[in-house]
Amino acid sequence: MARQPICDDSRQPWGYKLYFRNSQDAQSAEIEDPNKATANLIADGYALAHQGIDPTKKVVLSVPLSMVRKSMVEAFPPERVIPQLERLGTPNHTTVAAVQELKKAGYDVAVSLPCYDSLLQIADIIILDILGHQKTQIAALVQKLSRYPGRLLALKVEDQPQFEMARSLGFELFQGNFFSKPVLFPGRKISLAASAKLKLIQELSKEDFEVAALARTVSSDPSLSYRLLKFINSVAFSLPHKIQSIQQAITLLGQKQLRQWLMAVSLSDLDTSFASEEHYFTSIQRARFLELLAEAMPRPPLHKETMSLIGLFSMLDVLLGQTMSEIMEQFPLDEHVAGALTGEDPSTSQWIRLTRAVENGEWAKVGTFLEKHGLGLTQAAVSYNMATLWASEILESAE
Repeated sequence: MARQPICDDSRQPWGYKLYFRNSQDAQSAEIEDPNKATANLIADGYALAHQGIDPTKKVVLSVPLSMVRKSMVEAFPPERVIPQLERLGTPNHTTVAAVQELKKAGYDVAVSLPCYDSLLQIADIIILDILGHQKTQIAALVQKLSRYPGRLLALKVEDQPQFEMARSLGFELFQGNFFSKPVLFPGRKISLAASAKLKLIQELSKEDFEVAALARTVSSDPSLSYRLLKFINSVAFSLPHKIQSIQQAITLLGQKQLRQWLMAVSLSDLDTSFASEEHYFTSIQRARFLELLAEAMPRPPLHKETMSLIGLFSMLDVLLGQTMSEIMEQFPLDEHVAGALTGEDPSTSQWIRLTRAVENGEWAKVGTFLEKHGLGLTQAAVSYNMATLWASEILESAE
């Protein structure tokens, strides 16, 4: 997203115009579908770009009339947001009625020239692009618009003379590079599919999760059902007979192992281009390793399910291409887990540091750490090897 200030006649910010951008490096929008661009603004752009804006300032955003007619603008707070109507086309009763409904809902409305009379009569702000026009041309337009109630906004004010000229002609609001170029606000969001997977994992990590709920989760997903049966029928289980049903598989595996499998497979299903199979493997390996350590400890600092979740989510920043802080803002987690992932809780984040030390072969550091928790290097090595085998089996079943 990008935003550019709209100033009053004293050059102070009155509000801001929001723009959609295709990427962090884009200096202008490449919009093939204006409806999609507006939907992006509604879903995420406003929340991203309005941060740091004085709550008394207005936010203007471009909205195609098709979106107005669908009432999607009403997702925004009317006291903050002013829709700027775009792609006006031929005037018709439906369009004007939709805009009048916005007005009744408490929204101010902005329009750009050219615009038809029925909308100019109800617009609160009328926008004129003054770049490349002579003062006499602009003055003539201002004279024609004087019969309408809307305030005039001069667009593309590039320098001091243009600002002074527009102000002298009666413009009240001003926008352009003279005040500031659009400022980019790059950001990423967790997709709906990824968010659903993360929530499933979070639910599965609870101690009291019901087997019946696990069974429903698997049975409702053909892909999960197939992969579970494939996992059960693998040589790792050395079964005399093939499993024929999901219920059989659940009975054989039991709640604990089925839950572990579902958590790991759900993580590997995250739809992202930021991660490689190695990152998935490491996440699953860490989860099982920390769980095994918790089981072996005389007095584990956290429930083994929590330890497992810390390991499983320890590479979310890599998997999702975001910082841990950004992820926590979008996807709140238990305070112990969140503190471990962001590093803000030294007592829990030390377990992630332990996994890295084991992975890097820093055994002296590992031994000193484990000794404080009643564990030895042999236990750590066995647990790590078991976790490695588990992660390999999980990834094979996920293919």
